[in-house]
Amino acid sequence: MVQNYVEAFSHHAGTRSLHQWLSSEGIPALTGVDTRLLTRRLREHGTMQGCLYPSSMSEDDARTHAGEVDMREEVFRTVAPREPVRHGDGKHTILVVDAGVKDNIVRALLARGASVLRAPWHADLARLAGEADGILIGNGPGDPKDLAR
Repeated sequence: MVQNYVEAFSHHAGTRSLHQWLSSEGIPALTGVDTRLLTRRLREHGTMQGCLYPSSMSEDDARTHAGEVDMREEVFRTVAPREPVRHGDGKHTILVVDAGVKDNIVRALLARGASVLRAPWHADLARLAGEADGILIGNGPGDPKDLAR
């Protein structure tokens, strides 16, 4: 989200515009928003529901579609790895149950000499726990109550 969207780029090392990069990555963009006003409103009222939808879709259709999506499931599936991933080769292995854990937590464990086995929340955790010296359950993307709003 940007207040003013500029089509052209002027940096000497630039090879494509923001629009070209966002399009190539499949990321929607929103422009013409007073971001300072939005920030103030969110600070005053907390988490608020909102959605982006294509201009070809009506607002009623967008609301209907949004109501059919289990956001908790979508968020957890988006943020967690699909398969367990090993990081580092430390003496002790920490199983990190990932439901949206921040990368910095993994980096902090690695910096302390641990190996990290980062597993999605839906993996066979009982089996993986046998390979670990400790278990850390990630804090996830936030309170599920906030996601349901």
